[in-house]
Amino acid sequence: MLLGGRMATNSQAGQGWRTLLIVSLIGIPAAVIATVVGGLILASLAGSSPGSGPQAGSPSDSTPAAEIPRDAQSPTPEPETSENPSAVQTAVFTPMPLSTHEAADTTSCKVPGNSGYSWENEISPIAGVPYTFGMTCIMSRDNAIGQVDYLVPAGASRITVTAGQPDDESNTTTTIRFEVVDVLSGGVLAAHDLSFGQSASIDVAVSGLVRIGLRASMLSFAVSPRDDWSRASWAEPTFR
Repeated sequence: MLLGGRMATNSQAGQGWRTLLIVSLIGIPAAVIATVVGGLILASLAGSSPGSGPQAGSPSDSTPAAEIPRDAQSPTPEPETSENPSAVQTAVFTPMPLSTHEAADTTSCKVPGNSGYSWENEISPIAGVPYTFGMTCIMSRDNAIGQVDYLVPAGASRITVTAGQPDDESNTTTTIRFEVVDVLSGGVLAAHDLSFGQSASIDVAVSGLVRIGLRASMLSFAVSPRDDWSRASWAEPTFR
């Protein structure tokens, strides 16, 4: 039948109405016409209902992207930080107080080839100034020499020390030379000739040196150390 194959879309429904008009003119029974019209109406409603499927160009044509599980997503990279050289702090050397315990070697205060007195970890005021630690040696010979050597620790840039004769000295007529020396080269880094009642504050650069020595030598006297001892003291020697 001509009308049976034309009920697929809305446009076909419109053509059906026109067909009914034509058929009504040629004497088709009213019951048949009613059945056809009802079918066309249902087909029109079915073609426009949401459940009939997406139409071309509608938003439902696009398939939503599958959601990626949170634990499967790539981690957000940490921002790279460039190291600022100016922000790098240089290590600070901690001051290192010295005594005979830290010494690499000690030479008693004596004339070479003779016996003498060793360095003791004791200190008296020098030129009226008290000190908390230091070393003292008895100079009991006319030309006595004594020395304490230290290895320069990594990071140390200088050594500070005060030199002189103790205030409680009995022989006040002597003059003693105090020297800081580079042991390996034999070079003298600082030298002071001090009489009783005098002192010298020494601050010597030691960067690049391996071993330094604190040396005391008897220079002159009015009363021989043989008859009345004299003493040499290094007060508060410290690597810095």
